[in-house]
Amino acid sequence: MALSRCAVHPAALSDKPIIKAQLTHYLRELSQFGDVGEEYPYLDRYWQAGEQRWPYLIRSGPELAGFALVNAHSVTPQPVDFAMAEFFVQPKQRGAGIGLAAMEALFARHPGTWEIAVMVGNHQARRFWQRVLERLSVRDLQSSEVDGMIVHRFAAP
Repeated sequence: MALSRCAVHPAALSDKPIIKAQLTHYLRELSQFGDVGEEYPYLDRYWQAGEQRWPYLIRSGPELAGFALVNAHSVTPQPVDFAMAEFFVQPKQRGAGIGLAAMEALFARHPGTWEIAVMVGNHQARRFWQRVLERLSVRDLQSSEVDGMIVHRFAAP
């Protein structure tokens, strides 16, 4: 399926300040749903050897649209191949299919068992992820509530 013109690029170490700046906006937005802190403690680990972490920049044409931080750390006791740690599309870019296109690219890059956890009170994000899971035809979807999060486990196409 052809989606919005969007590109997902692995973020180099030199891109870390870009993601860090985006994280400030992201964490501020999430703070309305619970205490998320003002700093993201795991960012440096995304560029450390031996870590199962993959940072990405999302672009719409030449413009920065957001970022994705993928890792292999489950919030449940069940193992996963990949988990969406953090995902952000800038507010002015939302609604144009960029997030859906970015997830299509990430699933193609990382096939396997995924987990996505969303804060229960973040209804906009919950609707977004439900659309992603439906439109991208994931398999074996299981959803449950764990510690104030809706956790979706599935096999990426």
